[in-house]
Amino acid sequence: MTPNRQPRETWKQYQAGLGAANRIRVIEAARKAFATNGYALSTIDDIARSAGVTLATLYKHFSGKLDLFGAVVEHGVEELALRLDRIDPSEPAAIVLSELARSCGGALRRPANGAVFRIIMAEQAQFPELAEQFQRRAKTPVAAGFAMIISPLIERGELRGGGIPAIAGLFFGLLELFVVWPQLTDPGWVVSDETVELAVNNIGRLVLARYGPDGR
Repeated sequence: MTPNRQPRETWKQYQAGLGAANRIRVIEAARKAFATNGYALSTIDDIARSAGVTLATLYKHFSGKLDLFGAVVEHGVEELALRLDRIDPSEPAAIVLSELARSCGGALRRPANGAVFRIIMAEQAQFPELAEQFQRRAKTPVAAGFAMIISPLIERGELRGGGIPAIAGLFFGLLELFVVWPQLTDPGWVVSDETVELAVNNIGRLVLARYGPDGR
């Protein structure tokens, strides 16, 4: 009887896996470089050297430093996208809003994302394209995910009176107040589990107080 054998990895599969690993290494090296040196002082040569890849390998995945910054931004919200996919919008509004706040707060509290916020705030006057990258590769997809989750609550009448833009404005404004701004004002600030839970409890309550059936 012939024993079962795992199919051997093909050369193409090996190359694809190596390419994916190299891409992640470059993104991680870029994240560290941007957080340490800022955008202006970080160089492609230094990032490639830190990642242990050649410039040719780096340029195989990224068109330049701006594209690499965008990849760092995008990588920072990938975990959030997965969390949003697991939220069930058929649950009551209070539960959905709490899960949304917990998911978004958990992503925004990460020091890597805090570093991105500080870079954009500090350098967008010189490099306005950084804000455009953040808008396109983070804010827009997160806003789309938020809208897909909130829409059923509006349709059921559990949220009303403002529409998605107004609800999102209040929700994310409160989230920034609790989680983002402390990191902007103090790079050493660590957002604790308690802070995230405080945000979760207050955001759900305040959004419902304003846009729930009994809101004003």
